[in-house]
Amino acid sequence: CRAGRARNDLRPRRFAALAEQPVGLVIRAARARVRWARRLQAAGYAVAAALAKVLPEALMRPIFRLAADIAWRRHGRGVAQLERNLRRVAGPSVSDAELATLVRRGMRSYARYWLEFFRLPVFGRDRIVGRMAVEGESFLDDAMAAGRGAILALPHSGNWDHAGAWVVARGPPFATVAERL
Repeated sequence: CRAGRARNDLRPRRFAALAEQPVGLVIRAARARVRWARRLQAAGYAVAAALAKVLPEALMRPIFRLAADIAWRRHGRGVAQLERNLRRVAGPSVSDAELATLVRRGMRSYARYWLEFFRLPVFGRDRIVGRMAVEGESFLDDAMAAGRGAILALPHSGNWDHAGAWVVARGPPFATVAERL
C-alpha cells in the first residue's frame, strides 16, 4: 500500500536524528549487546551439543545439572517466569521454600531435556524406542495400518523431541511443527 511505503520512507530519517542523540547511541549499543548475547548463546548451545555427543553421559549429567543450578541461582528472566508460572499452578499455600524447590527441580528437568536433545543423534534405535512410555499406542498403530495416518498432540510434558524420534524409529513418515532454536 502506498501509505505504508510513505510511512516506511520516513522512518530512516526520523530515526537518523535519534541515532545521533545519547538515547540513540544507547539504543544502538543495546542492540549490539543483544546480538552478541544471542551469538554467545548460540555458541554455547553448539559447544554443549558437541560435548554431549562425545563425552560419556555419566559425565554430562552432573555438568548439565550444575548449569541448571547456576541458572536457578542467577534467577534470570526465564527462571523468574518459571517461578511465576509455578506459583500460579501451586497456589498461594505453597511456601517460598517449597516454590524455590519446585523452580530448581523445573530447571534441572529443563537441563536434562537439553542433554537428551543434544545426545539424541547418538542414541540407538533400541534406546529411543525402549525409553518411551506411550498410552494408546494401539491407536497410532491402527491408524497407520489403515493408511489414514494420525495427528499426535503432545503437551509440554516430557521430551517431545524424543517422542518425535520414537515415531520415526518405529517407521511411519513423520512431519512436525516446531520452534526454531
